[in-house]
Amino acid sequence: MAISPFAGGIVGAVIGTADSKALISGCSNSAVNGSFEILQAGTDYILIQADMATTITQASGITITRTKAKYDTAIVKRTAFTRSSGITFKRQSQSFDFVCEHDNRLWGCNSLNHEIYASKLGDPTNWNCYEGVSTDSYTVSVGSDGDFTGCISHMGYVLFFKEQYIHMMYGNKPANYQLNTKVSTGVRKGCSDSLEVVNETLFYVGRNGVYSFDGAIPQKVSDNILSDISEAKASQQDNHYYLSCMKDGVQTLLVYDPDKKIWDVEDDTEFQFAAYGDGVLYYIDADDNLTTITGDNDDIIWWSIESGDLIESSLNEKYISRAKFHMLLEAGAEADIFFRYDEDPIWHRKGTIHSIKRTTYTLPILAQRCNKFRWKMEGKGRAKLLAMGVTVEGGSEINGSLQSWYRR
Repeated sequence: MAISPFAGGIVGAVIGTADSKALISGCSNSAVNGSFEILQAGTDYILIQADMATTITQASGITITRTKAKYDTAIVKRTAFTRSSGITFKRQSQSFDFVCEHDNRLWGCNSLNHEIYASKLGDPTNWNCYEGVSTDSYTVSVGSDGDFTGCISHMGYVLFFKEQYIHMMYGNKPANYQLNTKVSTGVRKGCSDSLEVVNETLFYVGRNGVYSFDGAIPQKVSDNILSDISEAKASQQDNHYYLSCMKDGVQTLLVYDPDKKIWDVEDDTEFQFAAYGDGVLYYIDADDNLTTITGDNDDIIWWSIESGDLIESSLNEKYISRAKFHMLLEAGAEADIFFRYDEDPIWHRKGTIHSIKRTTYTLPILAQRCNKFRWKMEGKGRAKLLAMGVTVEGGSEINGSLQSWYRR
């Protein structure tokens, strides 16, 4: 059946596209309430398959009204379709303890349900598509006891850890997915961020130390550390494993060299967040400072920030003639400002900001006609953006106006 405001059906906000699943609720006709596969979707309808005992009528959940809208001296009459009984369309997803990406899908696990999930291929928001094709979502129940403690993509597999189990997912589509379970030392609870790959070998913190895993049997690599390790976060650089953890209750940064099999105690640095990129390990410490593992707190770090599409509360064409940025920059810091209009793929540089005081900086802009725009800021050094605004001059509805339609 097609649910459509133009066919005496239901109108509502539909989240998703065809080949996904929607939860419909709020209809007086109970046959329409439930979870349905969306077979087809358009701008004003969705198509589902349902066993209808009775005919859907206007009383099932929609109201048709005639409205008048006044534009200058013209009065335009339109027919509007609105919901009248709280009908909702929802796309549901599971609750996940841990999530990772593998083979263009998101994979997640849920300890309460003892299940592992995969999203639809190429669609990370769709977890309930089951049509018997290779792009389907996937769900499997896990029989092992205990809670999940982490997951990661490694060596072509997805690995799901518990404290005493390693679950390995094989295959490349739902038809041939297979779950293999190893009874081995897994990731310690609270140490999911210790999972890190160094030189194609996976390292992580287990219940009684640090382990390496190459796909066979985990090997303990911290026999010379006679301490309890917990609350661990890790990253890597220069083929070294950097582990920020509580060592016997004391904050410690440990460094492991897999080639020499040597551990070093670096200092008491704490990783709130850590990430490796472009040959450098970046981390945010306990004082919210962003720095690199090989530098110090005075390192100059390049950064960028980009807005989404902005229409400035008007769907008409418009002109952007001035931009203002209220910022705080430290000595030596700078920020370059760029704008992009409509579907133009090129960023246009509008100016650079240098200062050591908190103030508002105004950038004159050669007026550019557009319907929407984006701005981007790139810079180096410490900077704080406190507010941003633009001066907008109204344009007309030409090239993008909505054409009025009439219904008698």
